[in-house]
Amino acid sequence: MPDNFIVFTLNGVEWPLSRVCFTASGVFIVVSLVLLAVVLIRYGRVRELSGSEAASVAMHAGEVGSVDRAVTRHGPAAGREVRVSMSIGDLRAAYRAKNWFRFFALPLSILLMWNSFGLVFFGSFLMNRDVVALVMAFILSLPMTAIMVFCWWAAIYTDLQ
Repeated sequence: MPDNFIVFTLNGVEWPLSRVCFTASGVFIVVSLVLLAVVLIRYGRVRELSGSEAASVAMHAGEVGSVDRAVTRHGPAAGREVRVSMSIGDLRAAYRAKNWFRFFALPLSILLMWNSFGLVFFGSFLMNRDVVALVMAFILSLPMTAIMVFCWWAAIYTDLQ
């Protein structure tokens, strides 16, 4: 079992491995959100919502199961949605165009977000010796890492769409 050993000392403050995991998790989340924002700004497809769609979003925001409910009274609502696609075909097109930012940014953003949660559970395991936290760390990190690596591999070496 891994120990919560001191990784380094900074200005007289000891940094055990659990603190490094929690800090790295926060950094991963910030980097992931910045990458996602840049991808949405640069490559997002913008669509104007109709008045009824915008009103439905406004009226039912946050409700569980509120996919497409009819709104009886439509006001002067307006809105836009931004979509980004990350299919194997989209990654392949970015690879062929040598658009390395688009090829790596969105999958890396998703990978960093999932691995940040894995780091939180691993840091929790180091602090509390809770085996469930260790299992959750591996459940969150390993499959998502494999999926993202597969996406990059499939975009280069296969004809999947």
